[in-house]
Amino acid sequence: MRHVLKTHQLMTTLGTRILLTMILTWLGAAAAFASGDAVEQAQVGLMESLTTSPWALLIALNIMLVLAGLFYVRSLKKMVQKRNQLLEETSKELHSLFDNMQETLYRTDLAGRIIMVTPSATKLLGYTSQELTHSQSADYYQQPEQQKTMLDILAKEGVVSNFRVALKRKDGHIVWAELNAHFFHDDEGKPIGIEGTLESIHSLKLAEDTEREARLIAEEANAHKSRFLAAASHDLRQPLQGMRFYLDVFADQLKGTPHLEMLAKISKPLDDANAMLNKLLDVARLDAGGVELNTQLFNLSEKLRDIYGQQLVALTKPKVHLRLDLAVQDCWVNSDPVLVKELIHNLLSNAIKYTEKGEVVLALSMKNNRVRISVRDTGLGIAPSRQEDIFHEFVQVGNAERNREQGMGLGLAISRRIARLLGSELKLVSELGKGSAFFFQLSSVDKRSDATTTQATAQLAKPTPLEGKLIVTIDDDAMIRESMGMLMKKWGCEVLSCWDLASANDALQQANRLPDAIISDFSLQGERNGIEVLDMLMKQAGKKIPALLLTGDSSLEMMERSATSGYPIVHKPISPEKLHRFLSQSIR
Repeated sequence: MRHVLKTHQLMTTLGTRILLTMILTWLGAAAAFASGDAVEQAQVGLMESLTTSPWALLIALNIMLVLAGLFYVRSLKKMVQKRNQLLEETSKELHSLFDNMQETLYRTDLAGRIIMVTPSATKLLGYTSQELTHSQSADYYQQPEQQKTMLDILAKEGVVSNFRVALKRKDGHIVWAELNAHFFHDDEGKPIGIEGTLESIHSLKLAEDTEREARLIAEEANAHKSRFLAAASHDLRQPLQGMRFYLDVFADQLKGTPHLEMLAKISKPLDDANAMLNKLLDVARLDAGGVELNTQLFNLSEKLRDIYGQQLVALTKPKVHLRLDLAVQDCWVNSDPVLVKELIHNLLSNAIKYTEKGEVVLALSMKNNRVRISVRDTGLGIAPSRQEDIFHEFVQVGNAERNREQGMGLGLAISRRIARLLGSELKLVSELGKGSAFFFQLSSVDKRSDATTTQATAQLAKPTPLEGKLIVTIDDDAMIRESMGMLMKKWGCEVLSCWDLASANDALQQANRLPDAIISDFSLQGERNGIEVLDMLMKQAGKKIPALLLTGDSSLEMMERSATSGYPIVHKPISPEKLHRFLSQSIR
């Protein structure tokens, strides 16, 4: 028994020593590991303890697990430190971006109370973020209806994009901004507020307002110019009309005498003045919107052949060769044939005028259903600095002396307006000393079938002799009444010359018959204009009588009223031939 007890004491003492040795070794290894010493020291201590006793094996395994845990904790600590450093750097970058961004980010609740706003709001509105937070967004709208409109769009579409608003700054000034907004939601998807951006567009808005104001001023100036041209042309046409009628009557009396040639020379400057007024009238009518498109389908190639033939006959410069170049022999367009012809005629006349030798080419080409009509010449050419000026009124290149034989400088101004009315743009390519090329484009269409290409041609009525026909003329200008009366009496007409409705009624009552035709000026003294006078005479006659309106007024109001009157209208001065043709084809 005593032997057993000694053996037990020996084993206990040995186990305790081994355990103490292992603990001390483990503590040393852990201290070495924690202090960052080489892991090898811990491994050496562990191996020594393992060789001390087999009983240490279980303890050694536990110690290894503890060491592994310590190693993991250390690695995790380093990882957390590194990520904290990265988060701190990212946070600084985000705060810098947040503080310096140009756009203002904001959030409001559904009641419009501002929850959050970025510091850039200070630059936009003059308030700090702290001053804006918890205030009502409605307080900053200069036009409350803009906020209502924005909220209506947001409720309907769920998003607002590029919505312009006028906002009130802290200093009392107004600033324009562009707003974008959408709803933000809670975890259940229910909208709980509005978030979006505000960006200043104040400089852009000021520039747009300045441009709009300048455009309005230019349009008003253009309208004043058009009204002046209309009034001036009316006042000038009256005497020209009288002179034209007198000269025609005088020409009959001078037939067979040497004085007839002198009369023809007198008529030439009169015709020049009439042409100038017609050009001025064209400009005024185009600017006033008084020219309407009469769109129809026609053969453009055939139209160009006709224009080329007319210009070729009229060409008087032996050193200038006029050439037609049609890449498409049968090209159809849907446009206004009268305005197209006038535009091309103006361009050809202008090219011939400024070309002393060489050639002028009228060309047609087509690409992707777009027809290009061009007029090229080998004339003077135009310097780059003058290429825009020539489209302005009364501007001519190489005619500083204002030689009337070279025109008045209105052709290209009219041509550009006509091109725009046709939905095109007149363009120019030119080199000084080498020539110029003007061109515009139209859309081509497919050629129609034979059944639809046949166009009814207007059949002119057989002229009616005017002898014995009763014509009423109404004009408040005594010279016009007298000269027109003399002209129509020469044709064998009976003429009642009147100045208003009352005088016309008196004259017709004395004549005791209805007139065969009535010719009235539009602008008459008194309360009634020419349209109203014609309407009253038609009503009193109980039937429609051939009637013609004459006018020197080219105002937009006059053109609009005459267009709806149902009466044909001719601008003064009307030629005797045209007046005779109207009467002989209208009277039955």
